[in-house]
Amino acid sequence: MNEEIRNRLLLFHNLVSCIHNIGFYIFDVEQNCIFFSGNNKKLQELLFQLDSSFLTNVMNMKKTGLPVVYRGILNCMWIADYEFSENHELLYIHLIGPSFMDNVSASDIDTMLDAYDVSLPFKRELKELIQQVPVIPVVRFFEYGIMLHYCITEEKITIADLQYPEHTKKEENHTDRSYHDAYSTWAMEQKLLKLIEEGNPDFRKLAVRISNGLDPGNLGNGSSLRQFKNMMIISTALCTRAAIRGGLDANIAYDLSAKYIRGIEAGQFLSEIIEVNNTMQDDFVHRVHQIHEKKGISPQIRKCCDYIQIHIEENINLKDISEICGYSPEHLARKFKKETGMTMTQFITKNKIERAKELLHIQNKTIQEICLQLGFESQSYFGVQFKKETGMSPA
Repeated sequence: MNEEIRNRLLLFHNLVSCIHNIGFYIFDVEQNCIFFSGNNKKLQELLFQLDSSFLTNVMNMKKTGLPVVYRGILNCMWIADYEFSENHELLYIHLIGPSFMDNVSASDIDTMLDAYDVSLPFKRELKELIQQVPVIPVVRFFEYGIMLHYCITEEKITIADLQYPEHTKKEENHTDRSYHDAYSTWAMEQKLLKLIEEGNPDFRKLAVRISNGLDPGNLGNGSSLRQFKNMMIISTALCTRAAIRGGLDANIAYDLSAKYIRGIEAGQFLSEIIEVNNTMQDDFVHRVHQIHEKKGISPQIRKCCDYIQIHIEENINLKDISEICGYSPEHLARKFKKETGMTMTQFITKNKIERAKELLHIQNKTIQEICLQLGFESQSYFGVQFKKETGMSPA
């Protein structure tokens, strides 16, 4: 193995082990374990005995060249990444795991183990070992995958770049989802992502029709809230990539992705998380639609508009935006008005009102609090601008 990569990986392993007792493995192309760091190698051996196709499934994802999030036996989570030669031949598979994404009780473990036809001593040993599996929050676990990838490739990626197998191999008598169900879910998911990639203005209406009966399965274990958050985080990652394919600037897309993932993690109720997910999808669709619709807008002005929309709750001024776009403030003001048909002040106000409508709808905040959050000079001025844009008062 390359000495520089090995040194980076060893440092990474040592740092993570200060926080979590998680295993680090390196497998060669023959699926032989050539390196292990951790305290629980026996657990990995028992889990792989239950799922003999685990490493094969992981190897089949190597073409992405990106880390893969894999849900294995007993809902244990793993992240795999790949090391290639200069000729792009696979050299090694790097694996971290297992982990849980929420607390698992002894009775949960018993229930999961009952699904497998193995001896009582095997169950007893596995149950004892699996209770040592660390619980790692999903975002933190994904961040470990991002850092692992950097150690191997020196490439910086985001959560949105992580890959997920489209479906796992069906195991006889050990699954409640048929291949047909899994394929149908995948097909519907692809239709939704295609709508985002196209910036389809009828997305919300079509999405309701497509997603009726959509069964995303489970990711992780524990409470339904935690599982649902995990699903929505992956949904955000997939939608982010669809929007980038649709033409949205990658930096803007990743900034939005991070914002919505934080919103998902902050949610305390399913209704809140669903609202964040719907807002995320609508936001990506709207931005891609604008790109397709306004072909006459230059990349610099589009970048300016995206910056304003993302930082709409902050103090935005012409000087800062002009530096981002590479124009003088005077030239940017003229160019912005010529291409968008409105002044930058008008555009900022319009987007502040759009954000205010969202806050009034989804958050338990007073008009005064929303007014302050969006930086309006007074509640009365906010009311005037709100009525001018919407035809009604904030109340």
